[in-house]
This record gives sequence, structure tokens and C-alpha cells, in this order.
Amino acid sequence: DFSNALGIPLQLYAPYFCPDSQYFNGTKWEAVTSDVSLDGCDDFNFKDVSDTMAYDFYYDMFARGKAVGMVSFEPDFMNQNINCVPQFVRTVDRATRWQKGMAKAAADLDVAIQWCYATPTDVLHSVEFSSVTNFRVSSDFCYGQSWDIGVSSLLVAALGKHPSKDTLWSTDNDHLIVPGCDWTADHEKIAAELHVVLALFSTGPVGISDMVNMTDFSLLSRIVALDGTLLAPERPATAVDSTFMLPSPLKGGGYVYQSCGVEDRSHVFISFKMEEAFEVPWSDFYPRIDGIGGGRNASHVIYQHYGFSSRCENNTWAIRDGCVVLAEMSASPPSSSLSTTSTTTT
Repeated sequence: DFSNALGIPLQLYAPYFCPDSQYFNGTKWEAVTSDVSLDGCDDFNFKDVSDTMAYDFYYDMFARGKAVGMVSFEPDFMNQNINCVPQFVRTVDRATRWQKGMAKAAADLDVAIQWCYATPTDVLHSVEFSSVTNFRVSSDFCYGQSWDIGVSSLLVAALGKHPSKDTLWSTDNDHLIVPGCDWTADHEKIAAELHVVLALFSTGPVGISDMVNMTDFSLLSRIVALDGTLLAPERPATAVDSTFMLPSPLKGGGYVYQSCGVEDRSHVFISFKMEEAFEVPWSDFYPRIDGIGGGRNASHVIYQHYGFSSRCENNTWAIRDGCVVLAEMSASPPSSSLSTTSTTTT
């Protein structure tokens, strides 16, 4: 089968089911039907399993999925799956029972779930479900701007779940035209590194959607260990506090995300689309940098800029040769770069 041929497990996808789906045509499964007259539901004519049968239905589907290599399941349009179904929006608990049925079936079969296009209430509710491990926090790569993950990731990460960026291209795929999607600048090769870094630092699944023979394996090999383990940080990349200040210190726009390494002993800042220099205040470091080392105050910080021509070489002096910078805590934190190349600071 497909999974065995690839030699890798699968994440399977089903947003909802067609109105004439064979799942609900003369079978034992009871369905609920969307109402296209509800607000925001014009394009969402579908059926889904009733909450009364959700556990049995998803257990059956997940068991068959596991038999062909599935380890993870993604239901899309979680917003519409609830808000376009009259039985779910006009009762107190039926939507909750539907979610619980899906989540419990996944937990009983050791299947991970990613909820996509979910609402904040879905994210809050997921703390009850160990099987719901991650949430899509970006728009589709196809439409552009799927790098905008910092704010949405804050709630997901705070609740102990993993944010996830949409799939990405590691090359420009010969400027492939995707029906329904305009070509955008972040589909160009120069943006590939940024997409790869953000997908890795989201701490969620990293999905590559290149055409056959169009993947940049050299680029992707930089984010995985030899055994295939993703070299992800301990904390997801989230928007820094300065993002929400008025007036904004991020003059001219731009995005700054921060993440943390093992045991919060390193801080990584990712900045892009910067039009003016931005000096990162100490208040944007989380956890507080003076808590490094079991609560001891730190007198110095060591940092490095990535994305520049200078590289750190083995068997050279890190500080003397300029690989890293040693600065006193009383000094200003490192500033962002205005280079057109995506850069990070750690």
C-alpha cells in the first residue's frame, strides 16, 4: 500500500463529507446536515456524523486508517463543522459530544489529531483531549502570508498544545500555477528558508508539498537529525510583547517571533519583513533572561546572528573570531537586521 511504498506513516485528512456521501446512504451511521442559510455557511453544504454516533464512527474510520499506515488525522474547517450545523449551534452540548467522540476514539487507538481552522473556543476545549495535539495557526501556503503565525500561536502554546504552520515549498517549484491561488512573493525561492524555519519553530508537524523532484533536500537536511528527528525548539515561536504595544515599536511593520531552546537556556528571535531597525527590549525575552540558571541573575548574554555571510567554523575561537558576541546585561539587546535574507538571533 501507499504508506509501505513510501516507508513512512501518514496523516490523513477529511474536513467533512459530501451531501450524498456513501457513509450515510443506507448505512447504520446517523448524520447531521449543514444549513447553508446560516451566517458564513453559503459555501458549506455537507454532512457529518451525528454526535450520538461520533465515537463509534471515528473509531471505525481511525481503525481502518491505522491499518493502512495512518498515525495522525486532520479534520479541517472545524469552525464550519460546528457553526454551520443547526444541531450543534442550537443546543448546549451536542457539539461538545461530537468533539469528545472524535477525540476519545483517537485516544483509544493512539492516533494524534490536528484541528484545522479551529476557533479559540475549540482550542480552549482541547485541554480535555490528550489526542488533540496540535492546531493549524496559519493560512494556506497557497494563498500566501502563511508566515503569519506568531499571534495565533500564543493561545495554542499557552494551553500546552503545538501550533502548526501549513505545508510549504522548499523551492519555487518552477512557478507552478495552483488553481484558485495567485502567485505571491513568498512562493519564491528566497522565501523558502523562512517558511522552513517557521514550520520547524512552530513545534508542530512540518509538511513539505513540493512537486516530485522539486524538493531542496540540502535545505531540509538542516532541520533534522540523522534519525529523522526534527530539531525543534522547546517552546513554539510566538509574537513578542512589543507586537501589541501602542504606538508600536515595530515601525514600518515587520514581524518578530521568539522561541526557546532546551530548558529555556537559549532564546531565539526570528525577524522578517522589517522596514526599520528594531532593538529587542529585555521585556521581549520570555522566560525572563535573569531567570537562567535556576533563578540566578545573569551578568552577560552571548548571542549570534544567523543569515549573514560570516559563519562559525569548528576549531576557531567563538568570541575572538566573531562567531558569537559577548555582551553585558546592562548593554542593549541585539538589534534586528534589515537584510533581505531571513535572519534569526539566538
